[in-house]
Amino acid sequence: MKNFETLVGLMLSTSRTHPINFPNDVFGESFKTFMMKEDMEMIISSKEVSSNCILYYIWHLHRKLIDAKQDERYVLSIQDWSQKWNGRGSKENRSRVIADRLKNTKHAEYMLIPYNPNFHWVLVALEMKKMIAYYLDPMACQPCDDLKDIVNMAMRINPPEKQKTSKREPTWVKVVCPRQPGSVECGYYMMRYMKKIIANPNQLTSKLAIFSIWIILGLLYYD
Repeated sequence: MKNFETLVGLMLSTSRTHPINFPNDVFGESFKTFMMKEDMEMIISSKEVSSNCILYYIWHLHRKLIDAKQDERYVLSIQDWSQKWNGRGSKENRSRVIADRLKNTKHAEYMLIPYNPNFHWVLVALEMKKMIAYYLDPMACQPCDDLKDIVNMAMRINPPEKQKTSKREPTWVKVVCPRQPGSVECGYYMMRYMKKIIANPNQLTSKLAIFSIWIILGLLYYD
């Protein structure tokens, strides 16, 4: 939140967009995006969260992982409906983004993949050793075919080196997780899923018991 507060201060004092340069180690390739005034207003007013804010939050998580010396344990990717940040739109190319991350991160235990099929954020947490794709959706829907296709294809292209099975495709498991109360909170929930999984990946099999704590206590904020 402190990093976001700094950005808000810059926006208010300069009334200009703020460029963010993502280094290669966050998503496997370097690129630039811009935080706009509209992005800030959406967060401040608790409206739907933009793709730029989610990218920035993932970068924040990555920096936290580096500080905790856990960055080799988790690898981060993203699948946005627009794919503007990397210019890839076809199913094959989007699958290659994930496959390349698998190829270049040999020691990772989990890959976290935020995915936005149609203006709705969900999360896939790939457990490499067991070849399990945990699916978390704040609206409790089933994973769409497009998501399963690109993840399965990526795993066939570059199977994780640490896997303990000969399976070529992951087993998909729908995780029981807290549901969003309205129609615009999916991005906030997805970011919170990421934070809680990184803190304790055993929550993926907790049957909601641990995941629900932050809902019961009213802790839905994306620190």
